[in-house]
Amino acid sequence: MQEITYRYPGVRPFSREQRDLFKGRDDDTRRLFALILQEKLSVLFGKSGYGKSSLLNAGVLPLLEAETDKGKRHYVPVPIRFNTAANDTDTLLDKFGFHLRMALNEAAIPHSMHDIPGLPQSLWGVFKTWHPAPNTVFVLLFDQFEEFFSYRFEQQQAFKEHLAELLYTDYPIFLEENEENLTPAQAAFLAEKIEVRAVFSIRSDRLSELDRLKDKLPAILQKRFELSALTREQAREAIVAPAAQPRMENGPPFESAPFHYHDGALEKILRELAGSDAAQARIEAFQLQIVCSTIEKKVIDGRLHTVHADDLPDFKNVYEEYYENRLAELDPQGRQAARRVLEYGLLLVDPATGDARRLSRDAGELALTLGVPHTLLTDLERTYLLRREANSLGGYNYEISHDTLIAPVLKARREREAEEAERRKELERLETEKRALEAERKVAEERLRAEEAERLRQLAEAEKRKAQKMTYFSIALAALASVASLGAGYLYDRAENSKTEAKVNEQKALESEKIAEERRLMAEKALLQYRQAEAQNMIEAAKTYLNAGFIQNAKAILIKSAQVDTSSQTTQQVERLIKDLE
Repeated sequence: MQEITYRYPGVRPFSREQRDLFKGRDDDTRRLFALILQEKLSVLFGKSGYGKSSLLNAGVLPLLEAETDKGKRHYVPVPIRFNTAANDTDTLLDKFGFHLRMALNEAAIPHSMHDIPGLPQSLWGVFKTWHPAPNTVFVLLFDQFEEFFSYRFEQQQAFKEHLAELLYTDYPIFLEENEENLTPAQAAFLAEKIEVRAVFSIRSDRLSELDRLKDKLPAILQKRFELSALTREQAREAIVAPAAQPRMENGPPFESAPFHYHDGALEKILRELAGSDAAQARIEAFQLQIVCSTIEKKVIDGRLHTVHADDLPDFKNVYEEYYENRLAELDPQGRQAARRVLEYGLLLVDPATGDARRLSRDAGELALTLGVPHTLLTDLERTYLLRREANSLGGYNYEISHDTLIAPVLKARREREAEEAERRKELERLETEKRALEAERKVAEERLRAEEAERLRQLAEAEKRKAQKMTYFSIALAALASVASLGAGYLYDRAENSKTEAKVNEQKALESEKIAEERRLMAEKALLQYRQAEAQNMIEAAKTYLNAGFIQNAKAILIKSAQVDTSSQTTQQVERLIKDLE
């Protein structure tokens, strides 16, 4: 994919290659650079987003190169980022060694030809595996040093001891203890002084944590340089100069042609960015970069040559817009995956306080656990939503490009979580209604079965009455036959037959009565079972309404269920539920 070059990096710090675009900080750069040359240990501090990383990358590093070009001293910058500790296996010394090897390889510093056994695995020992030319000065630039304090206490203790030895010890303990076992050449090599300067860049709100290093580095807070927000004139230069730049030295062309700002637009930008600090006219660099990168996108899309006040973005939502606009550069499927990476994979939210911070994670592990392609991470880096740092494993770590993006990323995450919670609530409501309708359907089915049982019972009663009538009729015939036999002999046989038939009919009537009684008992049992089942279904429906929060509906159904089935078991169950409900 062709590299996209912007005039304003947005939330991403300026790189060494973007020094031509880094404007408005000339005086700060010179003063910090003078402090670094004079002091072994100095501290650069300022609020997050004021541009400390940019000052080191695009300000100090080019000046170190220019000083080296004078030929008196060879300055070798060693940019170091520890990143937040991901696990207990991460070590500060390993990460320092990795960054040191990268810097020394880039500076073409040769490896030492002295094979010295037992050389300690300390910062001093790591440096002594290389052989710099005379008058070489190493400048250790610890960017975002607050990450140092995410490592285990033992590692912090060991590292500050190693750093103190490297900066201040003229005759290392290893040399003193092993001098007799060393050749003169080895001893001379180890005794050579390592010229080192160290700069700690740290956020103002974490500055007090440097007190933990004072026992080994007592001068750590004595030489400090505070980076403040931009003045009005500094901000004006940082806005106007990059827009007019034709191209970077030896760099690719910009996506936008050179453009300029109308006076009204420029004044509005400065006024809006100053905000509540308008009296001092101090402007935070990260806000300026986000606003200007948003403007640059409008310039590219609208092919503008002059930016007027009407072309400016809505300053109230500019950071959210920046985040969403960068995501909009991806295809729809990529946007969803990008949100998983940014809002969950690289953002750690404290469940107790709700505070969030950035995470730094290995590219391969991040892609594997979230199921996203490596190309997506590259695209997010291209949009400046992610930044990439080489790690000691030979790969890269990714993190959200700046603390400024934490707020809009966290806001987007919470909005999505709220939408998801609302969807779950709606699904639960629909499921509750579904269960309630199912319970009502079962009640209706039980009612139909009860009606059928009642019909069978009534039919049995009718059969019983019919049998009783037949019995009475048979008895009457038998009695008539008996009387007739006294007065008429010729009717004797007929009377006997009638008597026999009456007995048969009586037996049938008794059997019919028995069947009717059995049917009646079955019908009553079925009715009882129906009422019990209907009551239980109503109780379950009441529980469903109760779980869904419909208290009055649940109570009404419980009372009705006790009326349907008056058995002690159901009555006691209903009474317990109503008591718990109240």
